[in-house]
This record gives sequence, structure tokens and C-alpha cells, in this order.
Amino acid sequence: KGAICIKNAPCIPNSLEDLAPRLGPIREVLFERIHNVPMDGHIYNIRGVIWYQGESDAITQTYAESYQSNFVSLINDIRVKLNSPNLPFVAVKVGAGPTKTGDFPYIDTVRSAIQNVADDENVDNVDTLYALDYTFRSDDVHLNSDVMYQLGIDSVSKLRSMF
Repeated sequence: KGAICIKNAPCIPNSLEDLAPRLGPIREVLFERIHNVPMDGHIYNIRGVIWYQGESDAITQTYAESYQSNFVSLINDIRVKLNSPNLPFVAVKVGAGPTKTGDFPYIDTVRSAIQNVADDENVDNVDTLYALDYTFRSDDVHLNSDVMYQLGIDSVSKLRSMF
């Protein structure tokens, strides 16, 4: 079967901390957008989530240190909202190339948090990809469109293996 990838960034703040449970209205906007995605007159059920976010959390120690608990909370909340307790998540461990690592002093904390969630036996069906395995644009932070396309293919392949 085919896969549809939807980049749903317009309502997403820069930081996962901004989606913390105490900020219900922002979370509700996210949940509204992900529930039963309409496209071309059809309703598609979400079968998996690709999560690629965290650079902004890597700037601030407090945000980086709360990333793991915020991410677990978000995963659990999305699964409850979609009535899909084992909904697979592929989380991309955020990248910043060597010239930009100093701009994100807590990037290793965020990467570790993402991996810890995937390794947590209390949070099923979470796996990771690593952004540093891909080629960055000249800004050494973002991936170009061809590389993002490949990351999408790799992410969907990983999701399918999790069904």
C-alpha cells in the first residue's frame, strides 16, 4: 500500500516544550490537525508518525532536559487521541553539522532523550533515525529537499517494519 507524508509544521512551535501538557490549546490545534486527515475527498487514517523536531530545544538547558518527558507525554497523548495505543513513531535524532554544534549546546541531550524514549520498555513502538546520517545544506542545520525525500522514504520503510 502507498504512504502519504504530511508535513504539518504551521501550527507547531519551535520547541517541544511549547507543546508541553500545560499548554492545552496548542496541543489541541495539533490534535485537531492530525485526527482523520482529509485529502482529495478521502479520509486517511494515520498509521504512523515521523517526528523530526528538537533543534530549538537544544538551545536551552531547561528545554533539553525536559525533552524526554515532554516527548513521552506527546506520544501517549497522540495515541490516546487517535485511539491507537501502539501507533508507531519514528523519531529522527536531530542534527547540526560540525560548524553549527556550538549554536545548539544541548543537542546531545536532546538526541539522548530521543534515543532514551525509543529504548524505554514502557513506551512501545518507537524507533529512530539519525539526521547526521544524511547530508546537510550549506547552513549545516537543515537537510535539502532531495535528502528530506530520502529521509521520508527511510522513515516510511522503518514505520512499515513496525506494523
